[in-house]
Amino acid sequence: MAKLCISLDTDKEKALKIINSLKGKDLVFKVSHPLYLQNPEILKLIKELNFKLFLDLKLFDIPNTVKLTIKECEKLKVDYLTLHLLGGREMIEEALKVKGNVKLIGVGALTSFSQENLSFFNFKGLKEMTLKLIEFGSSLGLDGFVCPGAFLEEVRERVKGKILVVPGIRERVKPFDQKFTLTLKEAKEKGGDLLVVGREVLLSEEPVRRVEELLSKI
Repeated sequence: MAKLCISLDTDKEKALKIINSLKGKDLVFKVSHPLYLQNPEILKLIKELNFKLFLDLKLFDIPNTVKLTIKECEKLKVDYLTLHLLGGREMIEEALKVKGNVKLIGVGALTSFSQENLSFFNFKGLKEMTLKLIEFGSSLGLDGFVCPGAFLEEVRERVKGKILVVPGIRERVKPFDQKFTLTLKEAKEKGGDLLVVGREVLLSEEPVRRVEELLSKI
């Protein structure tokens, strides 16, 4: 069943206000580097209020460093954690050994990628890069993947049973820096599981009401 994931790409004051105002709702909160560095304690608050916690650190380092990081995330009761598929087999295998209850989500092509970004990679295009990396991560046993909306249906066919995180959900707000966007309905129908919304909520004058509207669509 698809779930709404709120991306807290904002300052700590606004993030705290949004989290506290949405108590009791069935939500996942995604925290990335900027907010985590501003206020690491926000992770504990999210868990204390019984929300699911998605820590989007996109780990990409030597295997031992990634393994140690995941052990700390397990202590914080992180529900979902991202790592880069380009980190390679050994990094991913070491991560899987210690993940505990953390769902490891592989990241391939970012939603900000364009064809020009691939000049240093041996990929013919974004679709090939996305599919190859996700199939690689699936073969190693990762729990799920971040999937650009443009390739969602094809990825769902290839990796049945995996968690598919769909960034760039847009209902009203224009795409900005994201090249691939879908509406909630499109993402759900194409097989998305965690539907990530950021600016739709963060830029709203009534964020609670906007979240309620989005939840009703899911």
